[in-house]
Amino acid sequence: MMICSRRIRSLLHVATFGVAAFSPFLANAAELLMFTRADCVYCLLWERQIEPIYGKTDEAVTAPLRKVRTDRPLPEDAFLTPPVRVTPTFVLMENGREVGRFAGYNDDATFWANLGMLLRRLDDQTPSDSAPQNNVVKTHFENLQ
Repeated sequence: MMICSRRIRSLLHVATFGVAAFSPFLANAAELLMFTRADCVYCLLWERQIEPIYGKTDEAVTAPLRKVRTDRPLPEDAFLTPPVRVTPTFVLMENGREVGRFAGYNDDATFWANLGMLLRRLDDQTPSDSAPQNNVVKTHFENLQ
């Protein structure tokens, strides 16, 4: 019984240290907000064509997707200036501030290109002495070329 108790305490210590060690990375994570509404045909098209694969991409690792429904009350952190008026609108956020946005969805190539431009802004904001020089974000669209 005592051995089991020590093991549990040891595992809890490791788990606590692990979360504390990685919390700066989690706190600084970017997020892609997708403003959508139920009757948006282009949102449905995006959901059919992109959503099934988005979570499997490097882009999703860098900026996980969170949908914000404009036909429901907005969460406090989704009130932006200027406000979102068109759906779908994709807004890249980092540390609670907007990095950039683009509106609309026509096809997958345009979506990946626009997202790639926004993700490169994250690299541009990183101080050059703390980031590797070869740290280039490749989008799905760029990998196809």
